[in-house]
Amino acid sequence: MKYHQVQQEKARLFFQKNKTIESPCIGVVTFNSQGFRHLICKNKKHKRDLKNQLKRFELLEYFPIILSGMTHYQEYCEEMKGKTHIYWSFVAIIKNKLRLKIILRKIGHGHIHFWSVIPVWKTIGYRQIRLHKWNLEED
Repeated sequence: MKYHQVQQEKARLFFQKNKTIESPCIGVVTFNSQGFRHLICKNKKHKRDLKNQLKRFELLEYFPIILSGMTHYQEYCEEMKGKTHIYWSFVAIIKNKLRLKIILRKIGHGHIHFWSVIPVWKTIGYRQIRLHKWNLEED
């Protein structure tokens, strides 16, 4: 088995083992196939490159610690796409060097579920941080 396949299988096992995580901020967060698929694909038509996928798989181990420890979310966004899509994001710095952003999503009256993780972001200038492209559906 190739390294990528091993890491993808570890990620799949993480999702099976951690079906839900309790967040003191927003309650129960579900880990389902939508979130897993989003680690691999940007959208229905485009896969992420392998390096990008591997980085996202590696960050999974931090999710339980971050989600169970965060008492506030950093961003909130609501969009209407037939049904209401609500997004929450949590920004964390791990071991004083690794920066990541976890995005959760809720569609309509469904469960809050893991949607994405964004590893590292770019600093544009002094005190200016670009967290993502502002397209929460794809980031």
